[in-house]
Amino acid sequence: MTSFLDSAQSHHSSGTYTRSDVAKVLGDEDNRLNFNKYNNQNGYALTCGDVPCTLSYEERSKISLPSFQKQNGGSWLSISDWNCPQSSRLSSTNFSGLEVQNCEVEVSPFKADQVTVNGGGRLVLNEGVYWFGSFSMNNNAELVTNGPVTIFVKERFGITGDAEVNPEASSRSLLMVSYNENGYSAINNNVVFNGFVYSAAGVVHLTGDAEVRGRVNVYSLTMNNNTVIAGDDAVEKNDVSGSIHHYELHFNSCNALLTAKACGDASCSVLYDKKATIHVQNQDRPPRNIANFNNFVGLAQQSIAKTAQSLNYRFTLGYQANGNGGNLSPKPASSLVCYVDGQRTCTVNGKSSSGSGGGFSFAADTAYAGGEALVSMGFNACSATAGQAELTLNFSTASQRSHPLAIRWSGGAAALQPGQPKSLTLPTNGVTLSYPEAELIILTVKETETGNTRQEQVAFVPKAWRVNDPKQCLDARGRFIYGEHAQSCEPLAKVGDPAPFRVSALDIKGDEIPLSNWLLGKIQDNSLVEFSVKNGDITYSYSQGLKAGEQDAQPDIVGVASVRVKAWTASYIPQGDTLLETFADENTIGRTVPALLRITEAEAGDIDGNLIYAGQSEPIRFDTAPAFLVEALDTKDRPLPSYGGEFAGGLQAHSGISLDDKLPDATWQLDFSEPEPGVHRIRLVAEALKFEKGTPFAETALNLPLTLTIAGHDGASGLESTTELGQAEDRLRYGFLMLADAEVKVGESGRMATRLNFFDADHHIVEDKGTGYSLSGGRTGYSPAFLPALTLELDPTTISVAPYDKEQRGIKVVIEELPSWLQPYRDGELAAPEARLDIVKELRRRANDSTFNRREVIR
Repeated sequence: MTSFLDSAQSHHSSGTYTRSDVAKVLGDEDNRLNFNKYNNQNGYALTCGDVPCTLSYEERSKISLPSFQKQNGGSWLSISDWNCPQSSRLSSTNFSGLEVQNCEVEVSPFKADQVTVNGGGRLVLNEGVYWFGSFSMNNNAELVTNGPVTIFVKERFGITGDAEVNPEASSRSLLMVSYNENGYSAINNNVVFNGFVYSAAGVVHLTGDAEVRGRVNVYSLTMNNNTVIAGDDAVEKNDVSGSIHHYELHFNSCNALLTAKACGDASCSVLYDKKATIHVQNQDRPPRNIANFNNFVGLAQQSIAKTAQSLNYRFTLGYQANGNGGNLSPKPASSLVCYVDGQRTCTVNGKSSSGSGGGFSFAADTAYAGGEALVSMGFNACSATAGQAELTLNFSTASQRSHPLAIRWSGGAAALQPGQPKSLTLPTNGVTLSYPEAELIILTVKETETGNTRQEQVAFVPKAWRVNDPKQCLDARGRFIYGEHAQSCEPLAKVGDPAPFRVSALDIKGDEIPLSNWLLGKIQDNSLVEFSVKNGDITYSYSQGLKAGEQDAQPDIVGVASVRVKAWTASYIPQGDTLLETFADENTIGRTVPALLRITEAEAGDIDGNLIYAGQSEPIRFDTAPAFLVEALDTKDRPLPSYGGEFAGGLQAHSGISLDDKLPDATWQLDFSEPEPGVHRIRLVAEALKFEKGTPFAETALNLPLTLTIAGHDGASGLESTTELGQAEDRLRYGFLMLADAEVKVGESGRMATRLNFFDADHHIVEDKGTGYSLSGGRTGYSPAFLPALTLELDPTTISVAPYDKEQRGIKVVIEELPSWLQPYRDGELAAPEARLDIVKELRRRANDSTFNRREVIR
C-alpha cells in the first residue's frame, strides 16, 4: 500500500505530529516520521521507539475517497442479552443503525447511520466493505473480521474502554477510512486496534495506553500517555504483543504432566511458531512456583509431580507475578485458559485415580450443514495421555443417505464412511465434525483402552432458506412502477394458471443442499412457506409446507408475487444441544398478469358544431369524444378488477390509435382512466387533436374509421377495435382567406374586403358565410415603398385604407402573420393573402355597381 509506507505518516503538507509523555512509534527502520511539523509538548524529544528520529516529509499517496454511500430506510436495531439471536449471524442488513451489547453478532456488509458496540458486545464483520455514518466502541467491546474488511466512516470514530479491534487477524485485513468530517477521531484507554487507519481530515488522537498494531495515514496525529503505534513489521518482530492469542495450560493429575501451549488463534488450532516463555505459579497460598517453560515453540511439557505432591494436589494455575519482569513473553492478546483432567478450570482439587476409566464422555454440538460441530471429550485422567485419546468411531445417518463424515483437528483430518469403523488417536481439544447435508448423525464412539462405548447424536441443519430466482419488482419505497420494473419484474404467471416458485436449503457457505425426503418429513410446519400477491390494499396469500423442486400457488389477482420462508428450528436437534435456527428468506419473484385483454365497447365521436378547419388554433370540441372500454380477463375469462394502477401500465405503454388515410396528418393524445375497478376507458383528447394544414384537399366527412391497437405485452395477445372519429354531418375543411383587389379615389378613404373560402367535396372554391373569423393578430404590408407612407389598418374582416393625396397604382397589399387555417396555399406552401390596390383620380364604374367604380380580383 503506497499510502502506508511507514508506521505513521501524514498525507498533507500541513500535517502535524503532537507527542507527550512516553508515546512511541515503532517499526520504521530509518527512524524518521513523515510529518511536516512536530509539536513538542513538555519538552519531549522526537523519538521513534527509544531512539531519536527526524521529521522528513514526503508526499504520501492519498486514498481517493468515493462518494459516501448512505443508508436509505430501515430502522434502529438494538441487540442485547435479552434478544441475542441463538445463531449469531444476522440474516438482514436493512437497518438504519446497529447497537450490540452483551451479545455476539455476525453480519455481512451493510450501511448504517450509526454503529455502536458497547460493553460485552462482539461484532463479527464478514469480508467486504461497510459504510457507517459514525462508529464507536467501549467497555470491553470487541470487533472481529472474517477476511479482508474495509470500513468507511463519514463523521468520526471513537474507540475506548479496553475495546479490542481485530485482535485475531493480520493488521492488513482491516482498513478503517474516516472522512472525519467533524475533525476529530479517537482511540483511547487501553484499546488494542489491529489494523490500518486512514483519516482524510482533522486529527486522530491516541491516549491512555491505547495501541495501534498496524499503520496510520492521517492529516494530523496526537499521541499522549503510553500510547503506541507499532507498524506491522514491528509486530512481526515482537516489539509488541499481538502474535499470540492466548496461552493454555493442561494438567493431567493422573501422571502430574503439565502441558503449556502458545495459541495462535481462539481455538488453539494454530500454535505460535516462535519462542515463548511462561512461568507458572500457584495463585493460592502458598504462592509457590510450579513450572518455568522457557523459550519453547508452540507446545512444551513438564512433570510437576514433586510440586503437586507438596501442595497435596490442591493449587490454582496462573502466571508468575501476572507475567511481569519477562516471565511471560510475548504477552498474549487474551486471558489464560486452563484444563484440569479435561475440564476447563485452573483449579486442581485432588488427584484422579487410575481406575477403570469411568466418566468417559464424547459430545458434539449442533452445526450448520457444511460447518464444524465442535466436539467436547471427557475422560478419566489416566486414560488420556498428553491430551490425546485412542478412539474407534463409526456412524450412520437417520436418512440412510451416504456421505463421508469429516473429522478434523489441529494438524490432521480423517474421513469416516458410514458403517465402516475407524480407529483414530485424537486430541482431547479442538476436534470438529462436518457433514455436507442437513442430517442427523448417529455416532458410535469406543474408547480403545477401556472399551467404554457411547452413542452420540449430532444434528446438522440448513443454514438458511433461499427463495430462488428473485426479481427486482419494487423501488426503495416498496412500489411497483411499470416504467421501471416491467423488464426486471417479469410476468410469473397468468391469473388463473399456477404460479411456480422454488425454495432451496443452503449450507453454511450459501451453497444449495438437497431437500431430502427425510428432511422434508422433519418439517411439520404446513405454513412454513408463504406465497402472496400484493396490489395496493388488495392481497392474495397462501401458506403451505416446504416441498422439493417446484411449488406453485394459484393467485386470483394481478400484482407483485413474493415468497417468504419462515425461520425454522429443526425438530431433530438432540435435547440439550444448541437450537441453531435456519434463517428466513423473502423475495419478490415476478408478477401475475391478465391472460387476455378485451375491448367491450367502442364509442364514436360527435364534434361540437360539426365543423373543423385544418390548422385551426382553437381547440376542437366534441359533444362526445371517441373512446374505447377495455377490461382484463383471467384464463377462465373472468374479469379482473385488480388490473389497475401501475399494474395496468402496460395498457398505456402499448396502446395507440390510427386515423383513416383519407385524412391529412394529425396529432393527438390519448387519455386513460379507470371508471370502475379493472375497466379502462381510452379516450381521444379533443383539445389535443389537430389536423395539419398542407396541400389543399376537398371537404371530408369525419365518420371515418378510428382504430385502437393494443400491442401484445406481458403475455397477453394484441388486439384492435375500430370506431368512427365523428358523425356523418361532421366535416373537415381546407379553408383560406381571399383578399379582394380594390380602387380608392385620391383624397378619400376606402376598404379592401376579405372572405373565407374552402374547397367543397368536388374541390370547388366556395365561400363560407357562416364561420366567423378575425384578422386581429395579423399585420399589413405593401410594396413598392413610397413617400409619404400609406396607412393601412386591419378591421375585424377588412383592411381600412386612409386617404392619400397622390395617385398610386399597382400597390401589392398583404396580410401577414395570420393563423395557418386562414392562409392560402401558394407555390407549394402556405402564404399570406395578397391583392392589388389602386389609388386613382377617377373610379371606374361597373354595370353592377351603382355607387362607384371598384375592381375586384380574387387572389
